[in-house]
Amino acid sequence: MSKVYTYKFPYLAQYTSIKAGMPVSLDEEGNIWPGAGFTLYRDSSYKEVTDEMKHVKVRRLDFDHVFVVYDGYATIFQANCHGETYQGNTVELPMEGTERFRVRELVHLSGYRYIIVGRTTLLPVIVQRKDNTFKLNVGTPLEMNIDEDRFPHVDNLDDDTFAMVYENGFFLYTNYGSWVDGDKPSLVLKAQAKLMHRRLDFHGIAGMDSNHWVVAATGKVHNSTSPYTSTRAWLVTLKDGAMTVSEHIYVPWSMTCGWFGMDNIGRDHVIIAYSDLYDNGVRAVLLSFDRQKESISFGAQAVMQKGGSIVDFEQIDVTVLNNRQFVVTYEDGVAHGLMMVMGSRTDSNDILATSPTFVVGRPGRGEHLDYFHFDVAELGKEHFVIIETRKVNGRFSTRIDLADSYPRLLGVAKTNGKKGVAEIQLGGILTVSSKKKLTPGRAIYANSKGDLIQSLPYGYASRNFGVFYVVDQETNTIVDNRNLIGVAVSKNKIRMRLQ
Repeated sequence: MSKVYTYKFPYLAQYTSIKAGMPVSLDEEGNIWPGAGFTLYRDSSYKEVTDEMKHVKVRRLDFDHVFVVYDGYATIFQANCHGETYQGNTVELPMEGTERFRVRELVHLSGYRYIIVGRTTLLPVIVQRKDNTFKLNVGTPLEMNIDEDRFPHVDNLDDDTFAMVYENGFFLYTNYGSWVDGDKPSLVLKAQAKLMHRRLDFHGIAGMDSNHWVVAATGKVHNSTSPYTSTRAWLVTLKDGAMTVSEHIYVPWSMTCGWFGMDNIGRDHVIIAYSDLYDNGVRAVLLSFDRQKESISFGAQAVMQKGGSIVDFEQIDVTVLNNRQFVVTYEDGVAHGLMMVMGSRTDSNDILATSPTFVVGRPGRGEHLDYFHFDVAELGKEHFVIIETRKVNGRFSTRIDLADSYPRLLGVAKTNGKKGVAEIQLGGILTVSSKKKLTPGRAIYANSKGDLIQSLPYGYASRNFGVFYVVDQETNTIVDNRNLIGVAVSKNKIRMRLQ
């Protein structure tokens, strides 16, 4: 007979409950929580999303809501702990001149204050939410005198100020401004724009603090015969209202030509994900900011995708979840699907890919893709949402995916928790009470809700057979291979084999 290994662990009874048969994980304080590992709940909306969310952008609103904007409109979604999302009401955005507001970017400044970037307009809005509905307090637009096809990229510096980078004419410029409260909020630029460099194809920005921001750019130099270059970056320092731009630095031994994404990770670092011209893959690099020396440098690099997927200017996005984890999402130019890879920063400031390449979604065979837009937003340190909208064969579809990235599986609750303590089984033969009967020989996984998922025959649920994650056939949910509990040995028993 197999020995049963059970031990008692604490949990926070005021916030959660532990039921017998529930897979659990440990947090940093040693408390257990329902669910474990990585789970992606695809098409998580409780009702079908009927909005055509062209050029969609999404940012966190509060602990369980996200704010979503797209051409002409805004809405909100609520996410719960059961892998479901609920859409709230929809609000129309003001016109940009005589045209519908064309969304380029969405920036969270602080609290419920956001900046929606349009063609040449920065629109300040305050989201006023009550339950699952909201209103927008739309402020006075800030009109930028720039080329319409070269919109500003904006990031916050602190709760009240922001910085931007944009292209105009033949050159790249940076500037900063502040939010002005009032019945109608407004934005004001604080200085004359600072000339940085000749114009390049793609660019981004990351605010480091009230007086520093990082600008990155890539692609060809405008109106030049020069070849593509590696990703380059500048540090902009603000002192007594005057901006100083550092000499640019390059990512060594790389060349890139397409979109890239960047996001702050921790107080002194920025993650940049970009397409690599040599193998058409996706790489990430860590940029470090030295506050004492007021300088920046490129550090660790990681291969997120080994090549072949980036064949044109496909969109790439990087979203930081917490001080350790980030997620890179990109459009596969061959399959026209959305792919995703998880990454981590170590204590020694190395970075690495920590997951397989997840196929989030793709059109069916023979379907013509008219357009595809997506965006990603963190929703707490272990959660994020993905919104996808695509038009295929003249018909559009929009869906919202909800992802949880929890610590690895600790074990399964042997009994119901009581008074903040639960008995957890870590090994041996696990007996489960479930209406769904298990099939002997099948691999059994856990999702982030604490449910059991039955998958392939145990021997085939392996990297040796090219299986890096499994899909629950009933719910279309993705779970990582490391969510494995063990192998079913009878209709209600599992031989635990934790990864």
